[in-house]
Amino acid sequence: MKSTEQYHNTELERYIKMAAVSQDDFNDAIIDDDGVTYSKDGKRLLKGVDLEEDYIVKDGTEVICNEAFAYMETHNIEFPESLKYIGAKAFGYCRIVNLPNGLLGIGDEAFFMSGDFEQLIIPDSVVHIGKYAFAMTCVMNGLVTIGNGVERIEADAFHHISADSIIIGNSVKYLGNLAFADNYLEEIVIPPSVTEIEGNPFGGDIKQIISQSEAFVVKEDILYSKDGKELICSFSKAKELVIPNSVENVHPYAFTYSKSEIITLPNSVKSIGWGAFYRAKVKVINLPNGLRTISELAFKESGLESIVIPNTVECIEAEAFKGCKLLKTVQMSDRIEVIEDFAFSYCSNLEPFELSKSLRAIGDKVFFCCYKIEQHED
Repeated sequence: MKSTEQYHNTELERYIKMAAVSQDDFNDAIIDDDGVTYSKDGKRLLKGVDLEEDYIVKDGTEVICNEAFAYMETHNIEFPESLKYIGAKAFGYCRIVNLPNGLLGIGDEAFFMSGDFEQLIIPDSVVHIGKYAFAMTCVMNGLVTIGNGVERIEADAFHHISADSIIIGNSVKYLGNLAFADNYLEEIVIPPSVTEIEGNPFGGDIKQIISQSEAFVVKEDILYSKDGKELICSFSKAKELVIPNSVENVHPYAFTYSKSEIITLPNSVKSIGWGAFYRAKVKVINLPNGLRTISELAFKESGLESIVIPNTVECIEAEAFKGCKLLKTVQMSDRIEVIEDFAFSYCSNLEPFELSKSLRAIGDKVFFCCYKIEQHED
């Protein structure tokens, strides 16, 4: 006999397939009095319409198909208890009344920019929430509760939803990058069930993180893996930070929006994730010897005033320093072989500096809008 989890996942796969719509589906479709199109058996809502009045999805509907109400402004849609799956990009600018008990899955971008939720309670029945599922929505009462059926919260799932409080259910094992970013939360609790974190789920704009998971620990307002090798997120307000020697990897977006102005990374650090210091207020940073790459978006739009790139660095990836308007001086590694597109673009105060003699490839518009540096374009 199948476990409940296996049954749900098998059923979910079937409903995901049902959410895809072909032209043949419309040949014998049924159109209701409001102009909404359903499959002949009534189990799938194929296509919605713009309605100025409230709309109640018909009883017996199991699937809202992909893009069914995309870019429509139908008001106050209410779902039946029969509903099992909401497809990718199903709703555009609609207002949603409720999510029904019995719902199993919510597809990628299902409610992206969908307008207002009166409240957002993810039922315990839900086992899957897709990427950007609720991104850019608004929760009117400010409270988001994620039920105890969800095991994975994918990247950007609740990005910028204007929430005041988010409660993560006790079955969640995985948190994706920027899953809760741009919500300016006072506090969030990582439940004991979480064993895997990708990137920085919190986006650096949170006041307090509490870890109840044995896999992660908070020390001096920085979230680390238990062994201290992974630096996941800094929410420290300290002006100066010295990162401990245990750290080997700085996660993507780890210091995004960080208020710290002076940061020292130890030589134990081998990699700095993309966007790690995006829009951080850091003015001075000591990069580790042994670093091979300055990652994409690493310091984009940050407060850097100067930078010394260690001689171990061989590549500066795309947009690494883009938009650093206060950046004046760069001391370049002698081993730099590649500088990718827009790496120093829009650094309007950047003074001329000597490029590496090892340089063999330079991308497009590396110094675009760097007014103090002469442009040499083929």
